[in-house]
Amino acid sequence: EDAMRKNKVKRNESSFRLFLFLFPRWFRSKPWLKITLIIISVAESLLFAVETVVLQKLYENVIEFATENLPLVFVLLAVLSWFIVKFSGRALLWLEQVLSHKNGTNDTIRLQTSFFEAIGRKEPIDFSDTDQLEDMELAKQGCDSVNYFISLAISLVTDNVPYIIFMSVYLW
Repeated sequence: EDAMRKNKVKRNESSFRLFLFLFPRWFRSKPWLKITLIIISVAESLLFAVETVVLQKLYENVIEFATENLPLVFVLLAVLSWFIVKFSGRALLWLEQVLSHKNGTNDTIRLQTSFFEAIGRKEPIDFSDTDQLEDMELAKQGCDSVNYFISLAISLVTDNVPYIIFMSVYLW
């Protein structure tokens, strides 16, 4: 009964505590790939912020050109700059998605293998207990969604914080 109470407490833990528990385990599997994914995500965020600045400069150049105070070449350079920033962001997004998919699939397989090995060690009588069956089903569902949870939690920081810092400094 005490073990069951422990499981109930674990189910009610906060998302932050769950992240703190899962992140080191997630990171241990191919840390170089995880670091690469985090760096790419931060770079995407910064490129998005730079795109805002470049787009502002493009609009300013178009207005100056319309009032005949700026040669066309400066407008074309601003368009080219915007295109380069936009294309670079899309390329990083594609790279991140490819690496995330490959990484997520490998991590899910690793977690499921660990889960099924643990299930294989259980006694047959354990499968008649509905509470244990429910716990096993929840654990199986957790194997499938842990990568999504970790990725979402990390992206909340890597996508927003660099953008907010960049824009704060730019607008200050």
